[in-house]
Amino acid sequence: MSIKNRIKQLFPLVMCLSITTACSNDSNEQVISKKKESTKLKSGNFVLQIKTPTEVRMGDKFELEGSIKYIGEKETYLLHGSKDIHFVITNVHGQNIDDDTAYAGVGMETKLKTGDVLSEKEGYKINKKGTYNIAVITSFDESVSGDIEDGKRVQMKINGLKLIVK
Repeated sequence: MSIKNRIKQLFPLVMCLSITTACSNDSNEQVISKKKESTKLKSGNFVLQIKTPTEVRMGDKFELEGSIKYIGEKETYLLHGSKDIHFVITNVHGQNIDDDTAYAGVGMETKLKTGDVLSEKEGYKINKKGTYNIAVITSFDESVSGDIEDGKRVQMKINGLKLIVK
């Protein structure tokens, strides 16, 4: 039998084995959902929107995303710190798992028109399995003139977001 005929006979067997191997699933491999939950909160002229994963794999880096959208009709100023949105992750005992939770001071000014959006992303990694709570806090002054004297305090907080670490 020639090599060419031998290859023709073995080809279906090799293909079948290749497909079977490619489709097999390693029993140690965990498939973690990449689904994100989106939550919105409106307060006055602003909408706070948060996107958080619902599940992550222990030790993998993940991001929490937040945005503040201005929906007012007139131009305004946002008087704020260097960080507009603060993410707080706590374990089931209420202990903060991120030691770097210092709030930045004030001193920044951002002029906003209708539809403008300020966004923040923070990366995290959790090295212990379990269920965690995520809270999102934003606090700033809105001023029509850019002067703190006529500023109106805006505070928004979203609680109760859950994160499962597998």
